[in-house]
Amino acid sequence: MEEEQVGKTFKKIMVKNNKKSFFDNNGYFLLRKLFSDEECKKLRLEINRHFKLPLRELKQNDINFRTFVEPDGVTKNKKFWKIIFNKKILSVIRSIIGKDICYTQHSDLHINLGAGKYHRDNAFRLFKNGPDWYEEKQKYKVLRIAIYLSDYKTSGSSLIVFPNSNKKETFLTKIEMRFWNYLRFFWSKRLNKNYLSHFFFFV
Repeated sequence: MEEEQVGKTFKKIMVKNNKKSFFDNNGYFLLRKLFSDEECKKLRLEINRHFKLPLRELKQNDINFRTFVEPDGVTKNKKFWKIIFNKKILSVIRSIIGKDICYTQHSDLHINLGAGKYHRDNAFRLFKNGPDWYEEKQKYKVLRIAIYLSDYKTSGSSLIVFPNSNKKETFLTKIEMRFWNYLRFFWSKRLNKNYLSHFFFFV
């Protein structure tokens, strides 16, 4: 029994270290299957309720292609507080930045939010311009979390990341960012699908 327990402990440590190492190197971590399909549906309908929309699965035509955004909506609505205290989310956060964590109150609810420009989500978004880029004295331990409740096949909405863009930026990277931002603008204006995306953003 002792060897089995040691083996489980070692496995937990390895998983924890792998998450932290991946995040440190790439600037993001993907947690798959956080909620079941049924849980996602319930949350989508709860978001509909929050915005006083019909309690059924909606398409673009049902809302006249409008966008709905509630700044800090997760905090304002008790129905969503269980997201803040989700054990899976908290476990990943602690494995990446340590046990001592706090919730910074900035959790938005979104429906049908169009594609924006590629950007960094820290306070000082220009590369190496601002105190949060220099971690010699203190590590930057702010995590921004996005939870998508609609899949890409039905909504056409996704989060795209540039791995390692937290560590380096070259002249070619800047050109690439401009190119992809142009394409995202084109997609959002020209290729709207008749499906909605529901998601949370919170830190």
